[in-house]
Amino acid sequence: MNKTFQKYEYQRIAVNERNSDGFQFNERHYAALCKFNERNEGKFFEIEYRKIRFTNYVGLLQVGDCTIEVLPKIDRLTQDEEKPKWRSALIRMLKLCRKLQLESTTESRASLQNETLFEIYINEYLNEMERLVREGLTKKYRLIQDNVPFCKGKLMLDRQLRENLVHKERFCVEYDTYDFDNPFNQILYAALQILKTFPVAPKFTDRIGRLEFQLPEITLKKITAEDFQKLPIDRKTEKYKYALTLARLIIMEYTPDIKAGSENILAILFEMEKLFEEFVYRLLYRYKESDWEVTAQTSRKFWKTDNCTKHIRPDILLKYSGKNLIIDTKWKVPKQGIASDDDLKQMYAYNQFYDAEHSILLYPKLEKSVKGRFCKENQNHACSMEGVQLYFNGSGTKLDLLKTGDELKKIVSNYL
Repeated sequence: MNKTFQKYEYQRIAVNERNSDGFQFNERHYAALCKFNERNEGKFFEIEYRKIRFTNYVGLLQVGDCTIEVLPKIDRLTQDEEKPKWRSALIRMLKLCRKLQLESTTESRASLQNETLFEIYINEYLNEMERLVREGLTKKYRLIQDNVPFCKGKLMLDRQLRENLVHKERFCVEYDTYDFDNPFNQILYAALQILKTFPVAPKFTDRIGRLEFQLPEITLKKITAEDFQKLPIDRKTEKYKYALTLARLIIMEYTPDIKAGSENILAILFEMEKLFEEFVYRLLYRYKESDWEVTAQTSRKFWKTDNCTKHIRPDILLKYSGKNLIIDTKWKVPKQGIASDDDLKQMYAYNQFYDAEHSILLYPKLEKSVKGRFCKENQNHACSMEGVQLYFNGSGTKLDLLKTGDELKKIVSNYL
């Protein structure tokens, strides 16, 4: 039975609602999401009476056996029939922004349309784990302190006198060992154990079981954000980078069942405004002219006191022939085709601080370009509104990055 619900941003899912296969979003799912939302201070969605209203976060919510995919939409005119198209667009955006690294053959296969986002992430993670096991996991030195029946390494005299005064046959020692039980492998093992807590397809259960059999002895530890920050990525551990990215999503976004009868939750969600910003940056960087310098989130000091400094950072800064062009992305359609006062004031500040004669407010949809100037004497600063067309292939099932990138490059070229 299909246990997946697909919703757009700002749509709702209600208790007792059923999907096309008759699977029901029930009270347990709703209660688990309420608790999850409370722990996250209402960050990802809103709670209504027996309903969940999604906001500007897109991606995946796995609530026990229930999968909810939250898809992007441009405006209210986006139809339910277009969900396959926007699901495909989300996957392409995640891939371009390096939140997924689907191979071209994987991305084009028909089964991808039948897999949930949860299954896509599981498959990606298991692929990486299997690759690392084939290539060989990394060994590291670690310090061991133990009370053992043999003398090895350094004798810890204080502890020996305290613990083994009677047991002369034992030794409190400290020594180094070189094995697989290190933070890199502990993180991957912890993520694998989390996947086991969800009801997954038999093909994934079998692969998880085989991996557990193939893995050497690794300690199961509680992983925190600090554990990821402390990892030293070097030549020997570079091969772990993508697996660790996926493991971080799984571990840090996992909320275990804290009460019998509740549901485990895995939330892999992305703020659509930031995802669109990164998508535009990476697309522009990929298809830019050779003499364009494109950077993201370039920060400058904006305001300061004796003990406080505020910074200003536009989404994208493009430099060409000694000129600066500011691009600020907005995942929305402006009301009546006119930018908000706050957005225009923000662009004015960018123009001033980055010495940019021109700036662009870039939307995913706009009926027509709007060119405007700031009304300040002796200054030649302007801000325009542009919409970048998101192109799809002939069947409308795959976002065409080349055509979209060319469209973006044409828009930018008009202001250089």
